[in-house]
Amino acid sequence: MLTAIETVEKILKENNLQANVYENELSIICVEINCGDWKHEHLKCKLIMSENGFEQIGENIIDENDSDCYFSIHYFLEKGI
Repeated sequence: MLTAIETVEKILKENNLQANVYENELSIICVEINCGDWKHEHLKCKLIMSENGFEQIGENIIDENDSDCYFSIHYFLEKGI
């Protein structure tokens, strides 16, 4: 059986999304997207994760500029937990 982190990594890989996935000290799943387009990476990540049983509970924008790309950490919990 896959861990939550392994499941998220698999979901993202199957959907051609590049991200760093880890769990923080509060057991929240963190998905870092570096220089991702707001629609093609960030929104896609949120929608795919929702379709696979994860709810986004927050996002921390780390760096942004005047383009459509930015670096942020998305925070997810498994639905029903």
